[in-house]
Amino acid sequence: MTSTPQRCGIDSVEIVRVERLLAENTDQDLARFAHVVQNDAQVLMIEARDSRRREFGTITIAFAKVAGAPAGLMLQGWNTRDAQNNLTTVRLSNQRFNVPVADAAFRYREPTRRRGPRG
Repeated sequence: MTSTPQRCGIDSVEIVRVERLLAENTDQDLARFAHVVQNDAQVLMIEARDSRRREFGTITIAFAKVAGAPAGLMLQGWNTRDAQNNLTTVRLSNQRFNVPVADAAFRYREPTRRRGPRG
């Protein structure tokens, strides 16, 4: 059975709500974990960490301010720093909005073990 491709993208209403929570309502739960580290005409960067659970590390999320993007923000990537101070960086490219994405793009096939000399 073939499925119809679905529209995929960031819900602009949710982005606006998160941005509003970070910018205006520092007494909200989210403000305990995240704060804006850069907000200028080109970039919005948010850093989040749970000071009660340092083993979770820190994540910094970067958005470019692009008029054609949902809520005017295009996710550019993120950095994570774990409890052992290891840095992982993810940078996105060729982001597109409102394009069909097949359900198969979100499936993960568990690798199977090959039977070899050890069993």
